[in-house]
Amino acid sequence: MNLPPLNRRLLIIAALGLLVIAGVVVYEFWLGDDSLPEGLIQANGRIEGDRLLVASKFPGRVTTLLAREGDQVKAGQVLVQLDDTQASAQARQARAAVVALQAEAAAAGRNAEQTQRDTERFRELRAEGTASVREAEQAELAARVAQDRLASAQAQLSRARAALAEAESVLTDLTVRAPADGTVATRMADTGEVVAAGAVLLILIDPDHLYLKV
Repeated sequence: MNLPPLNRRLLIIAALGLLVIAGVVVYEFWLGDDSLPEGLIQANGRIEGDRLLVASKFPGRVTTLLAREGDQVKAGQVLVQLDDTQASAQARQARAAVVALQAEAAAAGRNAEQTQRDTERFRELRAEGTASVREAEQAELAARVAQDRLASAQAQLSRARAALAEAESVLTDLTVRAPADGTVATRMADTGEVVAAGAVLLILIDPDHLYLKV
């Protein structure tokens, strides 16, 4: 049976009114009694715990997210991986520089030892009268030059090792790990998102230190 639009609207309004009245009756007779046994009180509250903020030291794009809300994680467990393409390349370059400078420093060390032996030999020959003063002086000059080159090579090697240590540290920090055991309460980042340095990525709750806040 087709009803005029006005009648249909009146029928819908009447049905909604009946639903509201039924809801009020149910609440009053079944749910409205909030009395509790003697000695008990009713209060609002929530379970909370000590929060652990998981953040990255460096900015970057989230390439892998290995933890979701509700996951139980262990200290040291990998939670988030940031894009390490550039950091990996820098670490490889730093390692290659260290290897090259180690070889250069080793060669400079061998040359310095040889020139020092030559200096001592020419001193002996000069004392014996079989070498000239000029030859002895040239040998001493060569030894000093070799020592300077060795010192320079060692200094460059030291700087290269420091650069390698820094590059490897950055590379390590782009893999974000859990600082302690806990449960993932909140995830603040998504895969593909670019995060700033110090941005909180996850919030963990320590399950051993829970309390009720009323």
